[in-house]
Amino acid sequence: MLTGGDLDGARVDADLSFPALLKQDLSKWHAGFPPVTIDDRAVQVVEGTAAGGTRVKLFFDKESGLLVRQARFIDTAVGFYPPAR
Repeated sequence: MLTGGDLDGARVDADLSFPALLKQDLSKWHAGFPPVTIDDRAVQVVEGTAAGGTRVKLFFDKESGLLVRQARFIDTAVGFYPPAR
């Protein structure tokens, strides 16, 4: 049974499979992070928060607009950390 950050992560994974409602499923959106590159390609970083408090960073290729990476950070007693995959 999934709970907490694991449940949030499963919801985000499902939302990314059909992203039409992703904007509504995440809140507290942030953009304007320092420039980032992935595999020598410039990406735009956008961060949102899932219902259970899990922070989700989405990395979009600036040229194509496609999602190239996601990172989730679960809130624990010792701070935010990325879950094992």
